[in-house]
Amino acid sequence: MTLRPTSMTRKFALLMVMFLALQGVQLWIGLGGIAHLGEEAAFINAAGKQRMRTMLLAILARQSRESDEARASILEEIDRYEETLAVFERLASENERLRAPAAEVRTAWESDLKPLLAGIDSADADEAGVLAGEIEALAPAQAARIDRLVSLLEGNVRNDSRQLTIRHTAVIGVSLALGAWAVILARRKVTTPLRRLVAAEREIADGAYDRRVAVSSGDEVGLLGGAFNEMAEAIQERTRELTVLQEAISDVASSLEIEALLQKLAWHASILVRAELAALVVLDPETGEIQHFKSNVPPEAFPVKTMPTGRGLLGVILKEGVSLHVEDAAKDPRFGGLPPGHPPIRNMLGVPLLLRNKLVGELLVANKEGADRSRRRTSPCSWLWPFSPRRPWRTRACTPRLSSWRRRTV
Repeated sequence: MTLRPTSMTRKFALLMVMFLALQGVQLWIGLGGIAHLGEEAAFINAAGKQRMRTMLLAILARQSRESDEARASILEEIDRYEETLAVFERLASENERLRAPAAEVRTAWESDLKPLLAGIDSADADEAGVLAGEIEALAPAQAARIDRLVSLLEGNVRNDSRQLTIRHTAVIGVSLALGAWAVILARRKVTTPLRRLVAAEREIADGAYDRRVAVSSGDEVGLLGGAFNEMAEAIQERTRELTVLQEAISDVASSLEIEALLQKLAWHASILVRAELAALVVLDPETGEIQHFKSNVPPEAFPVKTMPTGRGLLGVILKEGVSLHVEDAAKDPRFGGLPPGHPPIRNMLGVPLLLRNKLVGELLVANKEGADRSRRRTSPCSWLWPFSPRRPWRTRACTPRLSSWRRRTV
């Protein structure tokens, strides 16, 4: 199954971007909340000053009957009162609940307190006393209005603080969930697959060469798992080849006669390269004609009983001494057909057998199953690499046998 590659780095980079985005949201919520709470705190502070200023104006109104300085102070406080009311109205414009109480404070000031304060004249003590009394009577009511405004502000502060806490808690919760997801992702995509790889490696080391790991992703860990499976498959195939070669070496080293030995080697060749047919051809050292032809199929089961004459593709290697690779034997002009009853030939490969740089025969395989994905078998002739004349075991084991056979035939 082909998996679409998805970089593990990309996955964790996405998680990091999401986490940083959450931190940005949390910072934005925090700064916005602090700014809003700061405005409300400034409103409460201004309201507290306005309440004190209201009571101060009542005191100054009483003192203005006897002091021109008190009258001057009243005029200064009126200006400050107006400035604070402007702050009230600006802050209240952003909060619908505060607009009506702020308007009441403004109305009471404009219609009641401000005209009385403006009418105080220190030259007329009696009239100033009357006005001061009215101001003292109205001041507590104005202070109460400001207190109601402050009470609403305090409620807003508590509500805003609660909302800010909820939002921060939500962002922290999502951040924790994202962190948990990252841990789970790391465990599922990295830790667990690596543990499976280690377990599979130990099983292969113990001889379980058919062990493979499941590959469920196309990221770096998935690619590692795929490479591990390819390596395990190559090890299994190499082990199988070595097993076949060991059996072949055992047969070569045994006391088998040349006929039985060639039969065994042909059988091992077919098993080693996964081919339906294999044959070993040995030439007469004197005449150069075919003296032995042994197939992996037992003689009693092979439909052709006559010795081949070396024509067609079989004779190409014997005549030219080169390796042969034919993908479609029927389309090759050198094919020449098959004897009656011979099994069909789809593809064929062959290598010459040399003894002291002299051609003594050939090894053929036909109808190989599938395509070998091993890199060392990319060239056609390397399919038969274990039986190549350059392999050390052939030089050490086959040469004495063939030499002994040659001495017996002389």
